[in-house]
Amino acid sequence: FLFPKGDKGKGLKQLQYASKNAVILKAESYSFLSGIYISFENNFQQAYQYSKALHDLYPRNAQYLAVYIKSLLLIKRYSEAEELIRKNRTIISNKYFQAQLHILNGIIVEKKYHNLQQAKDLYAKGIKEIEPFGDFGNEFKAYGYFGLSRIEQDKQQKKEYRKHAMEMADFKNVNFDR
Repeated sequence: FLFPKGDKGKGLKQLQYASKNAVILKAESYSFLSGIYISFENNFQQAYQYSKALHDLYPRNAQYLAVYIKSLLLIKRYSEAEELIRKNRTIISNKYFQAQLHILNGIIVEKKYHNLQQAKDLYAKGIKEIEPFGDFGNEFKAYGYFGLSRIEQDKQQKKEYRKHAMEMADFKNVNFDR
């Protein structure tokens, strides 16, 4: 429902052209391309390239930074993502961004360090802190619940976490399970 019928390949080429050549729509093109490659194409490497370019254009934009960190985590570049979180945790005080960082950091702690209790605490904290943002926080709440479902030992609770994640996630493939 987001995109009218048309030629997908041509549309991607036009967005790629705009991302390289447009003056006014460059950021929007990078943003759309990153989102498309993450959510619809499941091409996380390509999404990373566009999210990095977007972050390079606007390094202080919290939302672009969160997408860039997410892209790094999807391609398992945990150390780079961790360094970005460390550098920006105190620079950007936006509460929504801070809640996102807790969840993203939970992924790092789970996947890189295998510290499941600390990851569980970070996921829970991020979910709680992003709650006031309502539906705007659903994507990251889903990431938190996917993480909790990977960590949880109790089968019933594991199922509940997964169910919450699936209800909130628009794109079920973006779950950091791999």
